[in-house]
Amino acid sequence: MKRALASLLLPALACLVACQNRAYGPSPKRPMLGTQPACACHFTRTRPDLSGAVENVPWSNTPWSDPFMHASGDGRAGATRTWVKLMWDDRFLYVGALVETPDVQASRTTHDAALDQEDNFTLLLDPAGDGRDLFAILTNAHGVIRDVRLAKPPSQGGVEELDWNCPALDGGVRVQGTLNDASDQDRSWTVEMAIPWECLGTSMPAPGDVWRANFLRNDLPEGTESDPERTVDTRAWAPSWNAHVMEPQHWGRIQFVRTQ
Repeated sequence: MKRALASLLLPALACLVACQNRAYGPSPKRPMLGTQPACACHFTRTRPDLSGAVENVPWSNTPWSDPFMHASGDGRAGATRTWVKLMWDDRFLYVGALVETPDVQASRTTHDAALDQEDNFTLLLDPAGDGRDLFAILTNAHGVIRDVRLAKPPSQGGVEELDWNCPALDGGVRVQGTLNDASDQDRSWTVEMAIPWECLGTSMPAPGDVWRANFLRNDLPEGTESDPERTVDTRAWAPSWNAHVMEPQHWGRIQFVRTQ
């Protein structure tokens, strides 16, 4: 009887361990409930100067996010880190970012250029939280913007609409080092963006409203800028778990908070 019981328990235990490894291992196929990040977006009465210096008032009163993780969600450590912080007022959503890198590089200088093929910071938004009318705004260390819209996620046939533009978008970039000079050691580059509500087809949110959002940082390995086979290392606030980064079911949530 004991031998028969053991013969039943051992496979069951092995199955349990395997299931735990699949659920909690370094590279799950899908995120577990509650693992997607959330953060508060605080109301501000003081407009940032949008010079790219995110340490100034009112940013100094706004906390940074946790450092970004690898977009695959596999827990892979990165040599450099990225953080983001958020604010809002009656006209704009404000986004600040700090992007660490020992060599700040940016080659593209025209609007809607293929910034996804070089170092960039990216903002992704789903204001209604329904997987429709998705917005992506990318910038590089030149401060060039690529702004696109998708009517629906790529898995449902959505494609980038480059004719969507946000002409009233404002912002700035500041480099803590020397742009496009590999001979010295840089520290980082910082970004400020001000995205008007009307560009997103929505009115000013009410306190307590929640949007789906994500923030990405693409990092090219040093010395690979001219290599057509180079691999872009993508870090994210919310990992996409090897899905397309424009699949909003994997994004985190931002909640608009007004305490003043």
